[in-house]
Amino acid sequence: MATTPKCSTEWQFSGSEAAKEAAAATLGAYTSELYTLCDPNGKPVLPPSNKAVETSHTAEKAVVKVVLSGTGNAYAPSIGLPLAKSAVAAYLNRDLPKKLTADDVFMTVGCKRAIDLAVDILAKPEANVLLPRPGFPWDVVRSIYKNLEVRYYDFIPENNFEIDFESVKKVTDKNTFAIFIINPHNPNGNTYSEAHLKQLAELAKELSIMVVSDEVFRWTVFGDNPFVPMGKFASIVPVVTLGSLSKGWNVPGWRTGWLALHDLDGVFRNTKKPTFCFRGLASPGM
Repeated sequence: MATTPKCSTEWQFSGSEAAKEAAAATLGAYTSELYTLCDPNGKPVLPPSNKAVETSHTAEKAVVKVVLSGTGNAYAPSIGLPLAKSAVAAYLNRDLPKKLTADDVFMTVGCKRAIDLAVDILAKPEANVLLPRPGFPWDVVRSIYKNLEVRYYDFIPENNFEIDFESVKKVTDKNTFAIFIINPHNPNGNTYSEAHLKQLAELAKELSIMVVSDEVFRWTVFGDNPFVPMGKFASIVPVVTLGSLSKGWNVPGWRTGWLALHDLDGVFRNTKKPTFCFRGLASPGM
């Protein structure tokens, strides 16, 4: 039987119970719990937890080619390879009236890291941020809850879970710097209409806050509303969009995401902030 070793030295650090809990939270564990609630003889509602997700063979071959060539072994720019940034910009531009360039895109280790960066580089001291309720659990966006005051806005369930703009107004003050949205929304499952997103952009402009849109589920749209990117309204309000390969290409294990700045009027570069650092990227603005 294993015993816990005793320490004679009182070290000046301690473990984190939050980290311990996060490490124990796995998709397999949650899937197993859900399976126990299902009728084993009924219609299957979940894929087998051990089944590998199939993705594009073209993408797999491209990765293999780079690995075998040895060209991917060197240090890459911390904001992403120019070719990758250009590819993401070109993909997003399909749905945008005003086009992005590679300089507007920053590659990240999954969408979670993109959220961390959005907070790190854009929030002012003593800032607060508006998050949806429900949405963005603590273990996913730990940097937000750790570094900012979090305030919540609500939805209108009887109106396809649209954002309750009155609840947004009530919790916004002079220290609010951004409203975060998820579109399509998880877990509500709705997709915001173009008219609703335009209303959000106009409200955010009125409140002098930016919109940060997590669009990682843009490829999983259900219902009548087509997906409309928030970047379409960057002529009204500064917009940051977040995305990743995981949902659209079935490669969550590749941990490849991005942050895109839709900054048509140069607001991000001309709004001063003491420091602006992307782990190696320095800018005289912000």
